[in-house]
Amino acid sequence: MAVTITSYSETNVDAYHEINANHPSAGAAASARGMAFTTPAQAYYLTQVKFYLERYGDPTGNVTAQLFAATGTVGTDAKPTGSALATSANYDLATFPTDPTLLTFTFATPYELAASTDYCIVIVNPASGIDTSNYVNMGIDESSSSYAGNRFYYNSSAWTASSTNDYAFYVIGNSKEGAITVQFI
Repeated sequence: MAVTITSYSETNVDAYHEINANHPSAGAAASARGMAFTTPAQAYYLTQVKFYLERYGDPTGNVTAQLFAATGTVGTDAKPTGSALATSANYDLATFPTDPTLLTFTFATPYELAASTDYCIVIVNPASGIDTSNYVNMGIDESSSSYAGNRFYYNSSAWTASSTNDYAFYVIGNSKEGAITVQFI
């Protein structure tokens, strides 16, 4: 049974941040945005993530959600490090709604999240099809953020962390303890 591992509700959203560059961005515009979080004191299998997103203009290509290990301290300066640990199925930008909507990204192969461990979940733009007139907006709470993690973004060829304001997101999975293993001998 799927459970929400951690989240920050879209009911908190009062502004939007643009993800308006092709990834990886060498310029000042962001090509990826996400949140750092710490798993509870129980292991889970990551199956889905949700972000509050909308399409602006007519971007093309596929967006993915990616899970990374975190470097730094969650809540202040955590950001992705290394290669992606898991990548969701593609989400075609042409199918994104033009009004803010909670969109689900599914991981075909569940990824085992270790207990009490820091991770970063991020939305990553395609390598082409995005520009300053055709892009994705991500919902953020800029007035009363209270999530225990922190946000980050990718631009100028690097990840940058921010301890202010939080994006709306959900990390969903299955309990590792509840999983059943069947072995035939």
